[in-house]
Amino acid sequence: MKLSRRAVALSAAVMSLLVSFSPSLLSQAAPQEQAPPLPPQAADDPQFVITINGQPIEQLRRQQQQPAPPPTITMTTAPPPPATAVPAPAPQAVAKPGAALAKQALRYRGVPYRWAGMTSRGMDCSGLVARVLMERGIRAPHNSAALYKLGKKVAFKQLQAGDLLFFNTSGRGISHVGIYLGDNKFVHASSVNGSVVVTSIYEPYYKRRLVGARRL
Repeated sequence: MKLSRRAVALSAAVMSLLVSFSPSLLSQAAPQEQAPPLPPQAADDPQFVITINGQPIEQLRRQQQQPAPPPTITMTTAPPPPATAVPAPAPQAVAKPGAALAKQALRYRGVPYRWAGMTSRGMDCSGLVARVLMERGIRAPHNSAALYKLGKKVAFKQLQAGDLLFFNTSGRGISHVGIYLGDNKFVHASSVNGSVVVTSIYEPYYKRRLVGARRL
């Protein structure tokens, strides 16, 4: 069937009109999706709670509105450091002059006996005492009877190392001298033994002849 020119023109005009209105019609036909707004009562409805990081927004707002409490400053006194016990210095032992004298005399133990001698090559009883006293800075006579006049008298029960012991071995007074060492022993140059020896004061020969003691 053939269409008239007028019908063709009318059909073209209708198509042109539909094309011009198609974007608006399509936009109305498929509107864009939008999130539905919150109902006005959501802010006051207890069923709706808005949170930020799990904390209600109303609580955060109240915390921001409240003034921060002033910082609390506490001053404390540091405890004193523990006291360190300082040990007291140990008292130094002071050597008694008599003990030094006895120790000095023992150095000559075994030196041969020699009458009137007072050296390491030989010495008699008073020579031993005079030699030891000289080495300690004390000038003393080389004679047992003269030595008995020095210092002060000491009782036998109060003897100390370094005290001089005097004996009467000749029957005519002081004739022998030695130096007390302690523990009831003394060192002396013995003509009987032939050298400088250590002897007990309780040895019968010397016990019977012991007549006195002096301390310088």
